[in-house]
Amino acid sequence: MNTKHSSGLDTKGKSLHLLLLLEKDICQIETLFAVVYDDIDDSIHQFRKALKSMFASLLMVQYAIDQDSYLDLKSKFSNMSRQFAEFRESYVYLDTLKLVKKLIIDIDEYSYAIIEENIQSKHRFLVIDNKHLTLLIKNLKELTIQIREDIDSKAIVSNIKLIKKAHLKTFRKSRRLLKALSINSSPSRYHKIRKWCNYYNFQNVTLHKNGLNNVHATKYKKMHKLITYLGMEHDLQQLNTYLENNFPNLNSNIRIIISFKIKKLRRKILNTFPQFYS
Repeated sequence: MNTKHSSGLDTKGKSLHLLLLLEKDICQIETLFAVVYDDIDDSIHQFRKALKSMFASLLMVQYAIDQDSYLDLKSKFSNMSRQFAEFRESYVYLDTLKLVKKLIIDIDEYSYAIIEENIQSKHRFLVIDNKHLTLLIKNLKELTIQIREDIDSKAIVSNIKLIKKAHLKTFRKSRRLLKALSINSSPSRYHKIRKWCNYYNFQNVTLHKNGLNNVHATKYKKMHKLITYLGMEHDLQQLNTYLENNFPNLNSNIRIIISFKIKKLRRKILNTFPQFYS
């Protein structure tokens, strides 16, 4: 006898349908389609967050899904998120530039104006009236429909014990990466840690929504603080690299002061992660 409700959770609470894990993020994406151009920058950000969260949920059913289906869905989520990254990039540069605006102006006000105009021009070119972006949003609409149909037809259901096993694997991977971290680790290592901490956090939120996990409020705040620091460190690294590649004659003190701010954030990261990953 079929004991599964339409919700995707069986009546004995022993298994969970992948669509149920993805439902929140798919609905978020579908809601954004109606308002995407009201605030295009935030919409792109929310699209990427939802796609990353979907990938994090996919990781939790890795023990219950065949390899071909797993790799196919993984590729779809990753490729779509990567394509949106191009349009998100220039906005992040502008947003991050504001964090160091006073520091740069104190060194060279004229240089700040030149940098800001350069990034704003890049942003206008990439995001405003861009036909490729319009096509990408259309493709995302088609992808969400296809994902619903594919997963529903394959009836991808995972035992809850296996879901929690995969969740624990994500936790251990992010903790292992953090424990190997130092203040002088490469930007790519910090970026990888940020990625896996985000996956773990997305999984916590999804499991909590389905009544399968209960992270204490204090610990959740510490996790959120850690992810915020990792995000700020990453964005400053990206801005610094952009300045290095596009402004070779820039006053060297500007990049030095940004590097100093990155070091301060790294110290905060190293002090914060033991509070959560104990």
